Amino acid sequence: MNVTGNGANSLSGSGLLQQGVQGVSRSGQALQSTANDIARAGTTEPLTIAGTAESVVTMITQQQIFDASAEVISVADENLGTLIDATA
Repeated sequence: MNVTGNGANSLSGSGLLQQGVQGVSRSGQALQSTANDIARAGTTEPLTIAGTAESVVTMITQQQIFDASAEVISVADENLGTLIDATA
């Protein structure tokens, strides 16, 4: 995957920003879904330690993905700002 240039697989500039936004969105949706699963635990199906532990692990993993995606957005924002400054 290219990190420079204007190719279809390019992750420079706005492409990198878009990838970060998608990551934040997807992990946010997964966090919400998992939070709903935890909230429903024991109400519609028997509560199990394994099921709850799996949900907690999923939440931790999705939080890390969310944080990493937010960092991608931050880096893309900095790079776009630098590019704009360089062309001005």
